[in-house]
Amino acid sequence: MKKEEKTIEVKAKLNFEEYLRLNFSLLLRSKMVWLSLFLATMLIVMLLENRIINGEWADSGVKLGLLLSLTVFLFLVLPLLTYLRTKNYFEKNPLLSELTTFYFESERIEIVTSESHAKLTWKRIYKIREFKHYLLIYQNRHIAYVVPKKSFDSLVDMEIIKDMIRTKTKLGHRLKS
Repeated sequence: MKKEEKTIEVKAKLNFEEYLRLNFSLLLRSKMVWLSLFLATMLIVMLLENRIINGEWADSGVKLGLLLSLTVFLFLVLPLLTYLRTKNYFEKNPLLSELTTFYFESERIEIVTSESHAKLTWKRIYKIREFKHYLLIYQNRHIAYVVPKKSFDSLVDMEIIKDMIRTKTKLGHRLKS
């Protein structure tokens, strides 16, 4: 006899600060950002080496200009663009800030808002990403449902969901224990 799994209901509502934190978490996991930081570090090392050996800050204005441009982009422009893009997207997409109810069932996940009702079978889940405060369930490459961990009634419910993901998808290796 097959053990009947219970349906777990999770009600979630994101505010702008949470959505912004999530977007910065995603940004900091970007390989391009880390590559840019590596390049900036290498340029700083080259400039310091030149300063120590020759007593000059740069053997060419190109290196100094590149370093300054990269630094301004990484530490001012990129965070500002991320903030503005996140704010704009959050304001123009009311679905992000409205109450969403997730029903995690043995065969599927149902996502219900005031204006929509979606059913997503476990086989159709594209990707799962777990963060410290969130669980992202991707329907496809670009659309993810954000489930704040604080929205679970208990840690036991969250572990049941993780077990469902591990047993019903091939994506369980992406979860933290």
